[in-house]
Amino acid sequence: MSYGIYKESYTGREAYRYRVVDGEDRLCYLAEPTGMFLPDPTRLVTFFNPDHEPIGRLEPAPRPSWQLSGTYSLLLESEEQPRAVIEEQWSLVDLILLRLPHYVLRIGTRTYVALGNRYGERLYELFLPAAGTIPELEEAELDDVGMAQALIMIAQERRGEQVGELTCPTRGPNYLVEAEPASLRQSPLALAGLIIIVDMHLSGVPL
Repeated sequence: MSYGIYKESYTGREAYRYRVVDGEDRLCYLAEPTGMFLPDPTRLVTFFNPDHEPIGRLEPAPRPSWQLSGTYSLLLESEEQPRAVIEEQWSLVDLILLRLPHYVLRIGTRTYVALGNRYGERLYELFLPAAGTIPELEEAELDDVGMAQALIMIAQERRGEQVGELTCPTRGPNYLVEAEPASLRQSPLALAGLIIIVDMHLSGVPL
């Protein structure tokens, strides 16, 4: 299963809208960074259906201006609990080598790690951490930074099973994400949210 994202912008950098399409290039969702217009700008993103009716939002948790890492919750309309949580994580090595941040994506009881590559068409790879490591880690709280860092370490050092990738194709959508697990295939908004967070980072959108 694959989903594409078209980025619409005035300057070629900061987007005012993203169009999420399926493998047949049919419009599934629209996403607009609405938090930039708040008195205290944030990376809040609102999702709409093709008729431009709001269906959910990608909401960043408050964080100090000096803190690089951040947490985003995917909340659907009329639901109080997030459908997915995305954590952006940095390590000292990332900062020194100017590497892209890592992401931990949680959908229900499933946890995935996205590791990036600044160069080439393949921008990020999605991994399911090695078997035998998740049960004890998933006992931690959702905002437990230690858990996220541990999952990143597992994916980096032990390279669990690769289950998807995010690419920047030369034709068609600006971004293309392909995923194998059902929990990812059935969560297009979570995948779109991950891509949008990555794009806002690459575009230098302020926090």
